[in-house]
Amino acid sequence: MYAGFDGISSASRDLLIDSCTISDRLARLLLGQRMSTIQAFVQAASDHRIQSVVTIHTMALLAAHADSDGYALRDNSGQSLGDPRHIAAETGYGVSTIYKALTTLETLGYIAPEEPTPEQIACGVIGRIRIQTPAASTRA
Repeated sequence: MYAGFDGISSASRDLLIDSCTISDRLARLLLGQRMSTIQAFVQAASDHRIQSVVTIHTMALLAAHADSDGYALRDNSGQSLGDPRHIAAETGYGVSTIYKALTTLETLGYIAPEEPTPEQIACGVIGRIRIQTPAASTRA
């Protein structure tokens, strides 16, 4: 299988480019949210340390579902759109594969999970995922 200059196979690249739902969400993201979230996605997509298309798809989905501060939003039922089960259902990958992708993104500093407070746990709120935007990483 042929691999491009960045190590991603041409078949995987075609899957990434042809993924209509992710590209549609990114188009909406470009129109409606801050550029810093988009910059974080572009940095992750061009990071040579990321060897998995699953990780890039996961970052794209998080960016598409993030608010202007980089937090993954919730749907009408209250489920976090950054929940690994939701990401797995959206992308068609296994939940364990998504956990691995999230771990990679966290290790490389692209996302930061936040643990809920005891009060939030009592209300059924799970932790949140935040995209570490360039502006957010300079604030820390």
